Amino acid sequence: MPMTMLVPTARALVGAAVLLAAGAPGGLVAQGRYESIAWTPDGNALTVAWRGDSAAGDLYVLPLGERAVRRLTADPARDAFASWAPDGSAVAFASSRTGGGDVYVAARDGSNPRRLTHSDSAESWPSWSPDGKHIAFMSKQTGRWQIWVMAADGSAQRRVTQSTRNDFNPRWSPDGRWLVFESDRDGGNQDEIYVIAADGTGERRLTHSAGNDIYPDWSPLGDRIAYCAVESGRAFIWTMSPDGSDARLLVEDACMPTWSPRGDRLAYQTAERGRPAALRIARPDGSAIADVSGPFERDGASTTRPRLHKPNVAILIYDGVQIIDHAAPWEVFGQYALNNVFTVAKDTTPVTTYMGMRILPSYGFANHPKPDVIVIPGGNTGGARRDAETIAWIRSNAAGSRYVLGICSGVMLLAEAALLEGRRATTFYNLLDDLQKRNGAITVVEDTLVVEDGKFTTATGTGGMQGALRVLAHLHGSAWARVVALNMEFEPLPQEQRTPRAFLADMNLPSSVYAHFPWREAELVRYEGDTSRWSMIWRFAGGEIAAVAERLRGGLTAEGWSNISSTRVERRWRSAWRLRGRDEGAWTADVTLTGLPNAGQELAIEVRRAGR
Repeated sequence: MPMTMLVPTARALVGAAVLLAAGAPGGLVAQGRYESIAWTPDGNALTVAWRGDSAAGDLYVLPLGERAVRRLTADPARDAFASWAPDGSAVAFASSRTGGGDVYVAARDGSNPRRLTHSDSAESWPSWSPDGKHIAFMSKQTGRWQIWVMAADGSAQRRVTQSTRNDFNPRWSPDGRWLVFESDRDGGNQDEIYVIAADGTGERRLTHSAGNDIYPDWSPLGDRIAYCAVESGRAFIWTMSPDGSDARLLVEDACMPTWSPRGDRLAYQTAERGRPAALRIARPDGSAIADVSGPFERDGASTTRPRLHKPNVAILIYDGVQIIDHAAPWEVFGQYALNNVFTVAKDTTPVTTYMGMRILPSYGFANHPKPDVIVIPGGNTGGARRDAETIAWIRSNAAGSRYVLGICSGVMLLAEAALLEGRRATTFYNLLDDLQKRNGAITVVEDTLVVEDGKFTTATGTGGMQGALRVLAHLHGSAWARVVALNMEFEPLPQEQRTPRAFLADMNLPSSVYAHFPWREAELVRYEGDTSRWSMIWRFAGGEIAAVAERLRGGLTAEGWSNISSTRVERRWRSAWRLRGRDEGAWTADVTLTGLPNAGQELAIEVRRAGR
């Protein structure tokens, strides 16, 4: 791909689809797929928008020094351009999940996304103010992209720039008084860097180059603005003083500079001709510190894919623990090897459950992996509640984990650790009054099996599986949670509740297909249906369509499917099939394999009872 396509002007992107058009990042996605970069507030990780092999994409958190990433958002739509609240409690981002482009805010783990913008036009590229009270963003409400500001809750939206051209990609000054942005307002085919006061006054132009100056980012120290200059088909990272003077070249063949929270490092993406983009970190003078692309594995000559972190799920066990309370969540989290599940006790000597079963813990308190999820099961909790070491372990690991699941009387251990104050929670029916009396700051919910409040999920005595499925959906997406629930014949979604598991139409999906694409690394986009129809969609990286299609054809034929028709048009293979269902009835199926941008593919299979 020519370099002029690799880093196009922002205007060229604005002419495309809404979210793709939201600034220059889309061009750099072509080979490397990194669409935006943002530091987490603690400076220990990068939040990367990885577009994958289609117009969709998700946000990933890449902890520095680790070899895997964790998915922050999991939606079939396109999520990009993350900006963190200064205290790290929430993240704002742009998403096409409503069909257009809007700004959303979610909890720090990506859960509970909430839409902030609701105009009929497109909004994108949020930027949280240093005091956490406002979010700047770009909006096309006037027909051109302009800079706007709103309160952090989405209220009090107001327009800042008044240009008749396009203004993009706002970033705050560290004192919260100014916004730096890029604009094509002076005509021609180029963007330049501007600043404007947050109240819309004092606008001035900072750069006057012959090329495109894009991706401005203001150092938290206040003394420099980094930006990307694109000239003669190459990209360069420069910094300058806030008045536009003292421009210094830092890095060649690179773009998308992003300052660390302390201003002592710059993260950026390489833009070298013919090579996949890499994520790197440099000092403010441009000298390299590290390449942090490791978690994004090479997949062919010019593409990458994330090496997903396998979440660690730690299940606390203790003498008197209830069997179902610790075993049921293990069953949920352990399905399909999606997670690394283990038990933890004070030490590794055998634990005796409430009904006499003896269990050998996987780890003791002193040597277990750092958990992403901790599960606190119920049982005879008296000894655990009185044990200071156990309560301290719960308190410490709840603070560092992404999710906490308390089940049955295990919720009382969370209350003992003072983790539920100011939160909604439920527990075993016979302990609801005790929970309320124990701490009046807890809002006790009696009429539901599962209660979610931030990263804390609490469940009744029979709600452990439901609670685990809720957490699983946050970790891997609702489609995977549905697959797991159906596989266990447990708590199907409402339209499936009155149907025995064996009667659902997914029983007629072909089992051979999993041998022909990397389903363990693929994204499951859809898995839904009823007794007469079922639809499944996967997206995955790599492979030639013709080769994958031929393997699929052979596998389906071997399963007894009869091919009715097959067509190949450019990057799409479609085929229609007849098959005999498990009910011995006649069924039909459509199998579509679509080539996506950057060498990825989407596999869609739908089976239907004949005549439907």
